[in-house]
Amino acid sequence: MADSDLIILGAGVAGLSAARTLSGRGVRVTLIEARDRIGGRIHTRHETQTATPLELGAEFIHGRPPETFDLVRAAGLAVVDAAESRLLLKDGTLQPVDFWAGIEKAMSAIKRVRKDISFADAIKAAGSKIDRASRDLAMSFVEGFDAADVNHISVQSVLEEQSGDAQIDEGRNFRLMGGYDAIPEFLRAGIDPAFAAIHLGTVATAVNWKRDGVTVETISAQGMLTQTFRAKALLVTLPLGVLQAPAGERGAVTFHPPLPQKHDAAARLAAGPVVKVLLRFREPFWETRSPPSLPGKGTLADTAFLHSRGLAVPTWWTLLPVRSNVLTGWAGGNSAMALSGKGEAFVLDRSIDSLATILGLPRDEVESRIELAIVNDWQSDPSPAARTAMCPWAAWTPARSLPRLWTTRSSMPAKRRTTPARPARSRGRSCRPIGRWGRW
Repeated sequence: MADSDLIILGAGVAGLSAARTLSGRGVRVTLIEARDRIGGRIHTRHETQTATPLELGAEFIHGRPPETFDLVRAAGLAVVDAAESRLLLKDGTLQPVDFWAGIEKAMSAIKRVRKDISFADAIKAAGSKIDRASRDLAMSFVEGFDAADVNHISVQSVLEEQSGDAQIDEGRNFRLMGGYDAIPEFLRAGIDPAFAAIHLGTVATAVNWKRDGVTVETISAQGMLTQTFRAKALLVTLPLGVLQAPAGERGAVTFHPPLPQKHDAAARLAAGPVVKVLLRFREPFWETRSPPSLPGKGTLADTAFLHSRGLAVPTWWTLLPVRSNVLTGWAGGNSAMALSGKGEAFVLDRSIDSLATILGLPRDEVESRIELAIVNDWQSDPSPAARTAMCPWAAWTPARSLPRLWTTRSSMPAKRRTTPARPARSRGRSCRPIGRWGRW
């Protein structure tokens, strides 16, 4: 006998959205999450001695996707425009950079590409149509923003993403004042407890399905307790890392009978690494101290982003317009691969070196001012759920030719069958049916 009408695997935004909608319509839902928290790659820490939330995962709302802002308004959350002032380290000097104009110039030069090649090859083929500065900005943008290797990611997927982004004013960034975790918490609060149960720290290991029902085998996060859940249908909202994990690896889920078409769709994608570093200083010295790398006697009081190429942690940002003593370092793609798995001490060491180089300050001067350091190496996270999806150039295919990934035909009674409202927008590329919502 089924324990519920529907089992949902994964308590990220997609899983929570589905549970909220369906439980509100009287569908009995069991929500299973491997971690001891909800939210997936939304991971906010609230430190008592830090006035602002610390975002270890998703931080910005990119553009104005209506699905996201509908949730923000429904939850009554405060949103602030993130500042966009940017400086680029070039030849040891911080210089103003028209970031988005440079990227647009590069994208315009390659938009006529019709075949499926890597982004790097497309940039190379454009030759003199792209000046060096715009080329470097575009390469850094794709590697950082998409956590992708430019030699592997599909140029078609990047162009398609850019086309969609233009429709939602992607060039503007926003932050949630109280922390990004307010979104998953709002969704959880709207799940009807009379019709839904949430099981955290419960790792799904096997799914046995047939036409009239499904069972999910689980083990506790500590590996001590096993439990079996039964339902009439299953909704899988697991991230790419879990779907690609080989049988026997921690966090992997085995399907019986196998789902070859869906697994093939997932296998065509790749995981992009991300390393994020948060440094809290005794005071925001960059607002009063004139860094040697900045011409003149100015400060960085009104600077939001610091960019560089060739450094271990190439991008840093402040929390402007909020005045804070926190700087965030970001490495994606190849930069993250060079750091991932090396341990927190190694990453922190390279982070301080990078920041000191960008500011033109002695390393020990920067290091002595730090009072809290947090390193989040998502690629080395024990759970494969932490890995970020990207589309390799050999895998790009128009959306209509891909199988719908992990959607199931409901076997609920007709009177209770329902289609979930579309969850908060996941702006994945066509080749990437598992998209990211709440991007970094």
